Amino acid sequence: MNSEQYIEQKLNEVDFGNVKVYGINDLRTKKKKQLLNAARTIGKGVNQNLIIGVVDDTLLGSGKEGVVFTGKTIYIRLELGLLSGQINLSDFKNITYKDDTHFNDNGKLIDDYILSWDDGSQQSLTSNSSETGNIFSGISDLLENFKIESNEIQETNHNLALSDLNGKAICQYLKVIYLYLNSDNDFSEKDFRNYAEIETRLNVSEEVDTEMRQYRFSNSNDNIFDEFTELENLIPEGSRDLILQSLINDILSTFDDEKLDSWKDDEILLKIAEKANISEDKVSLIATSQKFNHDLMDDKLTRDEYKERLQKIKEISASLGVSSVTSVATLALTGAVVGIAQLGVGDAGLGLVYLTTLGTGGLGLAALGVGAASVAAYKGVERLIKSNDTQESMRSEMLQNKIKKLMGSQSLILKDINYLSDAIIQISYRKSELSKQLTDSEQQLSGMELKLESLESRLITVTLGFLA
Repeated sequence: MNSEQYIEQKLNEVDFGNVKVYGINDLRTKKKKQLLNAARTIGKGVNQNLIIGVVDDTLLGSGKEGVVFTGKTIYIRLELGLLSGQINLSDFKNITYKDDTHFNDNGKLIDDYILSWDDGSQQSLTSNSSETGNIFSGISDLLENFKIESNEIQETNHNLALSDLNGKAICQYLKVIYLYLNSDNDFSEKDFRNYAEIETRLNVSEEVDTEMRQYRFSNSNDNIFDEFTELENLIPEGSRDLILQSLINDILSTFDDEKLDSWKDDEILLKIAEKANISEDKVSLIATSQKFNHDLMDDKLTRDEYKERLQKIKEISASLGVSSVTSVATLALTGAVVGIAQLGVGDAGLGLVYLTTLGTGGLGLAALGVGAASVAAYKGVERLIKSNDTQESMRSEMLQNKIKKLMGSQSLILKDINYLSDAIIQISYRKSELSKQLTDSEQQLSGMELKLESLESRLITVTLGFLA
């Protein structure tokens, strides 16, 4: 196993004494403040997204004293910073822990707890605190079999979003979405709209958009599970769970209410979730949050129903150790009003859409080429944007995001039309060229036939003369 996997496993097994130990799931959900503090103080400014575990030795649980683990380095800061060091796992050779005693100048017997290691240079830390000794002992136990059981040093970013990946990975993600929507070999208008909204939310580059357009019109028969495996290989391991949760969420975002109620009947979805190592409980949570989003968008929830369902989703999320799932479901899973930037609209609120339509009503949106659904969504935003109510604010942001996706969808349609028009023109040109080539060939063939007839006539004349 690699170094990250090794450390994550051992953190669940090793005894560090009477201190708090946070694994990666806790740090990404319930203990974000401790993660930030640990990265700044114990880790000396290390990127918090690289941290896979923290031993918190503070009385109030602030995360400012203890041990920080990444796949490459173990950072130690104890006893108000008087004891500090770091273990470089790339060059790690061995580690030992021992407890000893000595007499001080007053003849008093003092306990010594000593942690020594070799990571290219010999280092050691000594404490007279038994609590620190327990932590030293835990570090030693954790690394005891490191050289034997870990065969690769790996340090990955555990908080990358899909948008942080390269174009190849984003293309592969969209291929899986497309292949899912086209799994019945009937890519309908609804399927296109769903695909377009997802591509729009991802705000892909022109290169990715062009490559996906060519792929969609290529009538590819790629196997969705093979393409999913390729996607997995393109995602850094540390961020794989988050991005694959996003994939499941995006697939479920294409479901209507009836299909959300029966998602367990979808064999392709179940197999993708299984390959992604996402439990049915988590898939159910995402489906529940999508249903919540639908009802909230359609203004079907009373205030009490809204609070009750949101609280239920928060409780399930906490029990599963889920903090968020990207896309619109983030609203339900975090139980907070998410910033518009997180929904893909941008830091400037409604951005260009809102600024260019402020005071113009639906007419302004229509002038921008936005359809009736977008105009209706805008009118909802116009009413809700002034509200301080949490429920309406959440719905407001959803409606804003819907506007952006609808506009993006129409842009995608126009690009598709242009692409097909160019293709038709090229086909027509090639047809004209082929027709011209055919005419030329027919003329050449006709000339050859005349020559052949002339040769045949001469041959007959020569033959008759010879016989005579």
